Amino acid sequence: MIHRILIAALVLFATPLSAWAVVLEAVTDVWIRESAPDTTYENDMISVWNSFSGDPGTRRYGVVQFDISSLAGIDITEAYLGLWGSAHPWGDELKAIKQSSLLIDTTAGTPATSMTWNAYQNEYSTGAVQFESLGTYDLAAPTPTDVFFYSSSSAADIALIETAASAGNQFLTLVMIADELDGVDYAHSWGDGPDGWGGENAQLVINEALPDQSPQFHICLGVDETTGEVAILNTATSTSWNLDGYVIQSASGALLPDPTSTPGVGWDSLADAGLAGWEEVAPTANALSELNLTASMTLDPGARLGLGFAVTAGTSLDDISFDFNLVDEGTVTPGWVVPLPSTHAPDADFDGDGDVDGADFLIWQRGFGLTNQIDNSNGDADGSGIVDGVDLNEWKNQFGTGGAGGALVCQVPEPGSLMLLAGLAMGLGLYRWRMAY
Repeated sequence: MIHRILIAALVLFATPLSAWAVVLEAVTDVWIRESAPDTTYENDMISVWNSFSGDPGTRRYGVVQFDISSLAGIDITEAYLGLWGSAHPWGDELKAIKQSSLLIDTTAGTPATSMTWNAYQNEYSTGAVQFESLGTYDLAAPTPTDVFFYSSSSAADIALIETAASAGNQFLTLVMIADELDGVDYAHSWGDGPDGWGGENAQLVINEALPDQSPQFHICLGVDETTGEVAILNTATSTSWNLDGYVIQSASGALLPDPTSTPGVGWDSLADAGLAGWEEVAPTANALSELNLTASMTLDPGARLGLGFAVTAGTSLDDISFDFNLVDEGTVTPGWVVPLPSTHAPDADFDGDGDVDGADFLIWQRGFGLTNQIDNSNGDADGSGIVDGVDLNEWKNQFGTGGAGGALVCQVPEPGSLMLLAGLAMGLGLYRWRMAY
């Protein structure tokens, strides 16, 4: 059997044990199938189906295992399960998934690497313990995202992890099961790492702040505080998104609605550019917005959609807010406002681990020759958008240091004013926008 032995991972704090934060990668993941009760599907997609799926009676459970011996004696305050969502040919990643998970102790029975449907039912099902929220997912028809989805945990879940870390074989084995109660066709195949269909191994995040749940969008507004230039950015490395509406707001009234005769001043809307279907919605100094009733703008990975100099020069980023809508996501999403990448100090810490070392050189080497970059994750240290020899010189200059810490990451803050876009959409008859709030 091929085992995943990527066990201990990133020890982020060295003292004391109670303060350690680690990310553990799964050592095993398999799936088991009701219609093939004695077969182990190892190193494949972690499949979770219920009996209402397209092939009735073929329920599938996902089995994921972590070596948690390194957690013995650690005071656990936070714990999250991360499962990778990715595209594949069968389409079940496009369905809604409502799943929960159970804990089983494989100390004296069939190991997870050899788990089958019959082994689980005969040896473990009666003694399995339900997690309250670890491994629980309730996603409404997610699209392929190439990103981790994280579940939360409860105090009771953490107690189960702490007990397993100090007893038995010190493995945490989760069995993931789709909901059967509401009769909905739930099915999902989680990506399970580079040695399976593709993606990333499942993660168990311990004593680390919950990773942002929304980077699957990676959409934000870049603003140059000095010049007032603005652009919508997609900082994703592999995912395109289709934008069909946005709103830029200023609490102080610092927006510049229309291009003027003064060079470098004014909002260059998509409607002004003559792009089909885009309509401005009553632009003012407090709000610039436009919607598309019939089409959308595709934002490819690394895209930078310029909107001119729409903000008064010298305006603080704190004064600007940004909301956007993506086709078929069923949600109006608030996005962060960040400095345009060109304003960042040169930063050769390409992997974002806090130091500039040989690993960063390898990233630059792989990215050499790339263009249209909007952050430093592929080796563009100077923010020029091109990975070239200038960036290598920056790496040499910063080698052995902590870098500039200027890598751009689009994140999504807590929900704010989400109803503005909804109201605008209704005003223009855009009924296909489905609000999730």
